[in-house]
Amino acid sequence: MPRLAADRSVGELSFMEYSTKDAMLVHSAPVDKDQEKTEQSLVDLTQRGIRKILMVGPRGIRGFFGWTFFDPANLVCVGFLGAAATLTIISMRDRGAPDWYMPIGLYICLAAFLRGYFFSYYHGHSLSRVTNLLILLFGFLVSAALWEERTAAHEVLRAGGVYTVPAAEGFHMAALLHLACAITLSIHFLLPRHWLIRMTDQVVDRTGFEISLEEESARIQETKGLKAIDPVSDDGVEKELEQGSQESSDTPIEEHAAGGAAAGPDSQGDT
Repeated sequence: MPRLAADRSVGELSFMEYSTKDAMLVHSAPVDKDQEKTEQSLVDLTQRGIRKILMVGPRGIRGFFGWTFFDPANLVCVGFLGAAATLTIISMRDRGAPDWYMPIGLYICLAAFLRGYFFSYYHGHSLSRVTNLLILLFGFLVSAALWEERTAAHEVLRAGGVYTVPAAEGFHMAALLHLACAITLSIHFLLPRHWLIRMTDQVVDRTGFEISLEEESARIQETKGLKAIDPVSDDGVEKELEQGSQESSDTPIEEHAAGGAAAGPDSQGDT
C-alpha cells in the first residue's frame, strides 16, 4: 500500500508538470496575439498623429501652403513682414544691440495671427475672423509706433555705461511696412468675398498648383472626421486588449479542466 500511494503521488506530480507545460504552451499564443494587437494599435495611433499634423488648417503643413495662402493680400502682407523683419534685425545689429534677435518672436506671432485670419476668412466663423483681424491691427499699429520711436538717435544703457546710438532709417521703413500691412488687411476685409476668390484663383493658376477653394474645403471636412489622439482612444485600445487577454485566459482553463477529467481515470487505472 505505501508503494501504491508513492506511485500515485509520482503520477500526480508528473501529470501536474505536463499540464503546466501544456498551459504555458497554450498561453504563449495569446501573448503573441496581444503583442501584435499592441503593435498594430501603436501604428494606427502614429498614422493618426501624422495625419493630424498634415491636416488642413492654419496650424497644419498642408493648410499653411494651401489655397488660402495664395490670397493676394496674404502674399503682400507676408512680403511686407519679411522685409520689415529684415530691416529691423539689420538696424539693431548695426547699433550693436546684444538682443537683436528679440524681434523674431514678434514677427512669428504676427505671422501666426495673419495665417489664422486668412484661413478663418474662408473657412472659419465671423467671430474668429474679426478677432484675428483686431489682434493683427492692434499688433501692427503698436509695433509701428515702437519702431518709429527707435528711429531717431537716443541714449541707451548698456553694460559698459550709457551710449548714444545713431539714427536708423531701417526702423522707419519697418514702421511704414507695418502700416501698409494694416491698411491691406482693412481693405481686404471690406472687399466682396467673390472678388477675392476670383483673384486668388488667378494667382493659383499662375503658380501651376491644381488646388481650389472647393477642394480645400472638402479636405477640411475629411480631417474634421478624423479621431484625435486622446485618452479615450487609448482606453478603447486597452479595453480591447483586456478582453482579448480574458478570452485567451478562459480558454486554457476550460481545456485544462476537461483534460484533467479525461486523464484522471487513466492515470489511476495505470497505477
